[in-house]
Amino acid sequence: MRKEERVQAIALNICYEYNLSIEVIELFLQLVTMPKWVSKPETAIRLSIKKLAEFQPAYQKVLIESAISGNYQGLIFSDSKQKEITYLKSINNEPVSKISRLQRIIGSEDNRMQFTTNSLIEEGGC
Repeated sequence: MRKEERVQAIALNICYEYNLSIEVIELFLQLVTMPKWVSKPETAIRLSIKKLAEFQPAYQKVLIESAISGNYQGLIFSDSKQKEITYLKSINNEPVSKISRLQRIIGSEDNRMQFTTNSLIEEGGC
Protein backbone atom coordinates (compact mmCIF):
# COMPACT_ATOMS: atom_id res chain seq x y z
CA MET A 1 0.00 0.00 0.00
CA ARG A 2 1.38 3.41 -0.98
CA LYS A 3 1.94 6.05 1.69
CA GLU A 4 -0.91 8.21 0.32
CA GLU A 5 -3.35 5.29 0.39
CA ARG A 6 -2.34 4.34 3.93
CA VAL A 7 -2.82 7.86 5.29
CA GLN A 8 -6.15 8.20 3.44
CA ALA A 9 -7.42 4.93 4.96
CA ILE A 10 -6.44 6.14 8.45
CA ALA A 11 -8.07 9.54 7.87
CA LEU A 12 -11.24 8.01 6.42
CA ASN A 13 -11.80 5.82 9.49
CA ILE A 14 -11.27 8.74 11.85
CA CYS A 15 -13.54 11.05 9.80
CA TYR A 16 -16.37 8.52 10.12
CA GLU A 17 -15.89 8.44 13.91
CA TYR A 18 -16.61 12.18 14.01
CA ASN A 19 -19.55 12.06 11.57
CA LEU A 20 -18.08 14.58 9.14
CA SER A 21 -20.01 15.26 5.94
CA ILE A 22 -19.06 13.49 2.72
CA GLU A 23 -17.85 16.79 1.18
CA VAL A 24 -15.61 17.48 4.17
CA ILE A 25 -14.27 13.92 4.14
CA GLU A 26 -13.45 14.15 0.43
CA LEU A 27 -11.58 17.42 0.97
CA PHE A 28 -9.75 16.05 3.99
CA LEU A 29 -8.67 12.99 2.00
CA GLN A 30 -7.16 15.35 -0.58
CA LEU A 31 -5.39 17.27 2.17
CA VAL A 32 -3.73 14.24 3.73
CA THR A 33 -2.08 13.31 0.43
CA MET A 34 -0.24 16.63 0.30
CA PRO A 35 3.51 16.57 1.06
CA LYS A 36 3.25 18.20 4.49
CA TRP A 37 0.45 15.85 5.57
CA VAL A 38 1.27 12.46 4.06
CA SER A 39 3.92 11.71 6.70
CA LYS A 40 1.91 12.84 9.73
CA PRO A 41 1.37 10.14 12.34
CA GLU A 42 -2.11 8.83 13.05
CA THR A 43 -2.28 10.73 16.36
CA ALA A 44 -1.71 14.06 14.57
CA ILE A 45 -4.39 13.25 11.98
CA ARG A 46 -6.79 12.20 14.74
CA LEU A 47 -6.22 15.42 16.69
CA SER A 48 -6.68 17.54 13.55
CA ILE A 49 -9.99 15.83 12.77
CA LYS A 50 -11.13 16.13 16.39
CA LYS A 51 -10.45 19.89 16.32
CA LEU A 52 -12.03 20.21 12.86
CA ALA A 53 -15.22 18.56 14.15
CA GLU A 54 -15.69 21.46 16.60
CA PHE A 55 -16.50 23.78 13.67
CA GLN A 56 -19.66 24.06 11.56
CA PRO A 57 -19.57 21.97 8.35
CA ALA A 58 -19.56 25.04 6.09
CA TYR A 59 -16.50 26.40 7.84
CA GLN A 60 -14.81 22.99 7.99
CA LYS A 61 -14.70 23.13 4.20
CA VAL A 62 -13.21 26.63 4.28
CA LEU A 63 -10.47 25.51 6.68
CA ILE A 64 -9.52 22.49 4.59
CA GLU A 65 -9.63 24.41 1.30
CA SER A 66 -7.38 27.08 2.80
CA ALA A 67 -4.93 24.45 4.02
CA ILE A 68 -4.86 22.82 0.58
CA SER A 69 -4.47 26.04 -1.41
CA GLY A 70 -1.84 27.43 0.97
CA ASN A 71 -0.01 24.11 1.34
CA TYR A 72 -0.28 24.59 5.11
CA GLN A 73 1.10 22.14 7.61
CA GLY A 74 -1.65 23.05 10.07
CA LEU A 75 -5.41 23.19 9.81
CA ILE A 76 -6.70 25.04 12.87
CA PHE A 77 -5.15 28.27 14.12
CA SER A 78 -5.65 30.40 17.23
CA ASP A 79 -8.01 32.78 15.41
CA SER A 80 -10.00 30.09 13.58
CA LYS A 81 -13.00 30.21 15.95
CA GLN A 82 -13.35 33.99 15.60
CA LYS A 83 -13.00 33.76 11.82
CA GLU A 84 -15.70 31.08 11.79
CA ILE A 85 -18.12 33.41 13.59
CA THR A 86 -17.45 36.19 11.08
CA TYR A 87 -17.74 33.78 8.15
CA LEU A 88 -21.04 32.31 9.35
CA LYS A 89 -22.48 35.79 9.90
CA SER A 90 -21.46 36.80 6.39
CA ILE A 91 -23.07 33.78 4.72
CA ASN A 92 -26.23 34.23 6.79
CA ASN A 93 -26.42 37.92 5.81
CA GLU A 94 -26.28 38.97 9.43
CA PRO A 95 -24.99 42.44 10.14
CA VAL A 96 -21.29 42.47 10.86
CA SER A 97 -19.90 45.22 13.06
CA LYS A 98 -17.70 47.88 11.51
CA ILE A 99 -14.73 46.50 13.42
CA SER A 100 -15.31 42.98 12.07
CA ARG A 101 -15.63 44.38 8.55
CA LEU A 102 -12.39 46.31 8.99
CA GLN A 103 -10.67 43.21 10.37
CA ARG A 104 -11.70 41.30 7.25
CA ILE A 105 -10.47 44.09 4.98
CA ILE A 106 -7.07 44.43 6.62
CA GLY A 107 -6.85 40.85 7.88
CA SER A 108 -4.10 39.52 5.63
CA GLU A 109 -0.64 40.98 5.43
CA ASP A 110 -1.10 41.78 1.74
CA ASN A 111 -4.34 43.62 2.48
CA ARG A 112 -2.74 45.48 5.40
CA MET A 113 0.04 46.69 3.13
CA GLN A 114 -2.45 47.75 0.45
CA PHE A 115 -4.71 49.38 3.06
CA THR A 116 -1.78 51.35 4.51
CA THR A 117 -0.58 52.41 1.06
CA ASN A 118 -4.08 53.52 0.02
CA SER A 119 -4.56 55.42 3.29
CA LEU A 120 -1.30 57.29 2.78
CA ILE A 121 -2.20 58.16 -0.81
CA GLU A 122 -5.68 59.39 0.20
CA GLU A 123 -4.16 61.55 2.94
CA GLY A 124 -1.59 62.95 0.54
CA GLY A 125 1.27 61.27 2.40
CA CYS A 126 2.92 59.67 -0.64
